[in-house]
Amino acid sequence: MDYTQHNNSIGTHNIDHLLNEWFDQQLLPDTAEPYREFMAYICQDDLVLALGEPSDWGDESYKGYGHEWYYTTPNGRTIGIGFRFGMARLRGNQDFVTPEDCRQFLDWLMEQV
Repeated sequence: MDYTQHNNSIGTHNIDHLLNEWFDQQLLPDTAEPYREFMAYICQDDLVLALGEPSDWGDESYKGYGHEWYYTTPNGRTIGIGFRFGMARLRGNQDFVTPEDCRQFLDWLMEQV
């Protein structure tokens, strides 16, 4: 899958709950474990090495925000990964991004790292 990096974070917010919905739908809990582990242990430095510079959206470190990477999915939706207080969070617009988009994006991220 091809993801194109961009700097537009307008309308995005934390969408971890979409990934949690996907976790809950799995018949075998082990299916979700690699995704949980990835989100728990990935750090900004790992992503800088794998993806390059983060998207440039401004500095809100005073609110606990760290680097964020935003991409356009193959189906034209905005999705990303960012950090707040050092913890990885999926970013996107819940009106358009689906749990399947989240899973596919994490598959792609795990391949890059």
